Amino acid sequence: MKKENLNKPGVRYPLGFTFSFPCKQEGLASARLTSWTKGFTCSGVVNEDVVKMLQTAIDEKVFYLETKKSISSSYFI
Repeated sequence: MKKENLNKPGVRYPLGFTFSFPCKQEGLASARLTSWTKGFTCSGVVNEDVVKMLQTAIDEKVFYLETKKSISSSYFI
C-alpha cells in the first residue's frame, strides 16, 4: 500500500473476500462459521463472525481497508 501511495488516513478501501467454509450469512458483511471442514480447525472461531474477525485483524495492522462483502465458496445456511 505504501508503494502505491494508498495508505491515506481517513480513506478506507472496500474489500470483498471468499471464505471457503460453511457459514450462516447474516448480511453482506457478516457471516458466522458453522463448522470447520477439509481437515482444518482453529479454536474460538466456530459460531463467530469471520468478517468481523478479519476486520479486527486488518484494523490492528493499520491497513486502510473495510470489509464490505463476504462470499462462501462452500455453502451458506
